[in-house]
Amino acid sequence: LPALAIFLFTLAILIHFILLSTSRYNWLDGIDPAPAKTAMVTTATGSA
Repeated sequence: LPALAIFLFTLAILIHFILLSTSRYNWLDGIDPAPAKTAMVTTATGSA
């Protein structure tokens, strides 16, 4: 059982590194994150 667990873990790591090396399945460098929405606060400055 320990040899099987080591083999499966190694296989999983290998598959993840292969996927990370492709441009389609790279989830770390993939799509640029959307810009954060911010609220703009303005102050009224006028002569009253």
